[in-house]
Amino acid sequence: MTNYIAFLTRACIAVLGPEHGVILTVSNTVKYGTKEAIYGIAGIAPGTFIVAAASATSLGVILTTSATAFDALKYLGAAYLRKLRISPTI
Repeated sequence: MTNYIAFLTRACIAVLGPEHGVILTVSNTVKYGTKEAIYGIAGIAPGTFIVAAASATSLGVILTTSATAFDALKYLGAAYLRKLRISPTI
């Protein structure tokens, strides 16, 4: 029950505060206009969905208990970022 209360508290704080995606969207809208900010939103939305799906399927539990699964996902993400020519920090 203690972990649930801590989780619930953290979830409420996360929902009430602006996330990085919101800050990025607002700053891109101010700098480049609404049309250009849509590209950022189009990237943030699927990313948020993937994180929510991973949470719903208990992928976090698997990744915390299996170092091999964590490393595999980490390197898969790094390869994806490399393909996009974004320098990943591992």
